[in-house]
Amino acid sequence: MRTDFGRFGCTTALVAALVAGGCGGGTTPTAPPAAQNPPSGSATISGTVWVHTSDVVKPFGNQSLFGWVETDRGGSTTGRIAIDAAGRYSFSVPAGGTRVRISVVGAYQPCAITLTPQGNVTQDVHVVTDPLLLGARLPSELAAVGPTLSGMVYELTSEGRLPLRDVRVELDGLDGLGLVIATTLTDANGRYLLCGVPQLRGLYLFASKSGYKLFETGTNLIGQSTLDIELRR
Repeated sequence: MRTDFGRFGCTTALVAALVAGGCGGGTTPTAPPAAQNPPSGSATISGTVWVHTSDVVKPFGNQSLFGWVETDRGGSTTGRIAIDAAGRYSFSVPAGGTRVRISVVGAYQPCAITLTPQGNVTQDVHVVTDPLLLGARLPSELAAVGPTLSGMVYELTSEGRLPLRDVRVELDGLDGLGLVIATTLTDANGRYLLCGVPQLRGLYLFASKSGYKLFETGTNLIGQSTLDIELRR
């Protein structure tokens, strides 16, 4: 079941979503300072957003992201958070018993991150904009962030499995309701790889490509490391 009640920036992913980070790449500059005078009982989450290219890892500056904050009573979006010219961001959430996810606008975020801050947290976010660095060609720093979920997306033909490239694969963290926490594309061999997959209830997987029916499943994703996907016209 797919709804678009909040796909980031109202265009690419839910007004909520996870973080891809915790993986290295280059020298990290000083983290942004904590927000001044945060509300009592709150935690500040801050860090740098990095974009991986074929030859360098650099700040993903002058962009934006959204946070999704969950408590026992439900969830809500932080709204749009600015990423400054140096790739830095900062926002505050209630501390203790709060689960936080982050998603960057305008990039693929193959690694998902779930935070449960008890105090201020520094969390870098890693994204990819070049489709040639997705799938099995994901930078090694990101591919090493477990748990991972990988496989092939294919079409079944009279000659067997035909790998499909440029299939958008999305991991949803809210039973398919639009909380996209990780995104990627399949490579020329139909391979995809998602990293930092949280082992929590509510995981749901989508695969989509123009001309094919949407694939979706929420069955047995916790603890699963491989999943091949058949798309049908």
